Amino acid sequence: MSTSSTANLDVHLGNDVLSFQAHPGRWCKCYLRAQGEDRFLGAEAYDVLISRLDRVFDNASTSTVGILDGVPVRWILSLSEGHHTLYATLPNNEQVHLFWQDPQAVVAHRMLSTAHQWRELLQQLRSWLPLPS
Repeated sequence: MSTSSTANLDVHLGNDVLSFQAHPGRWCKCYLRAQGEDRFLGAEAYDVLISRLDRVFDNASTSTVGILDGVPVRWILSLSEGHHTLYATLPNNEQVHLFWQDPQAVVAHRMLSTAHQWRELLQQLRSWLPLPS
């Protein structure tokens, strides 16, 4: 839903779509469209969202916080409102598995991303609402 006070961006990641909706004050709501279902993931300040998503392929961030679906994962971000959390495996062969966990700590969706796809997602996000200088 788009109004004059919001801006929308859809980013395709394989068969999944991450949708971002910016609101006044640079508050950004995040949605996931996957397997025919739309899910509200939550919201975060735009600049915080960008900096946290930038960690997905950061090889310096190697400390894991637990195991999901049998693999060690790193915490990437937790969103307000919808209270979903994003975890990622360590980058392996230029790809990562991403896990969206719902507020009940159940894996709601698992995604696979290549480094190239993730760089494109970040580039689209940065050019959509440039950070203030």
